[in-house]
Amino acid sequence: MGIPEKIKAIQDEMARTQINKATEHHIGLLKAKIAKLKREQEANQIKKSSKKSDGFDVKRSMRRAWEGPTTFYGKSTPRAERYKRIYEEIYGKKAPTYKK
Repeated sequence: MGIPEKIKAIQDEMARTQINKATEHHIGLLKAKIAKLKREQEANQIKKSSKKSDGFDVKRSMRRAWEGPTTFYGKSTPRAERYKRIYEEIYGKKAPTYKK
């Protein structure tokens, strides 16, 4: 019995099972089994279709490295100095300041 047949058998059992408070746990276990089988099926497909390669691809994201304030107006002096130092280390240029 292959993975698709097991998934079909579990789905048939879920269709036969009456849904109420007494059977919620059983339904949850069946859903977990289906999820596990689907993951295994996907892993098997990846193994079959993948070819040998030297490296791997790294997904790039648009996340910024700097998560602090863009200006330091209104910050206490020690905190502002720390942010400025970190900003200069990351970007290699002088931190922006707010002038009145």
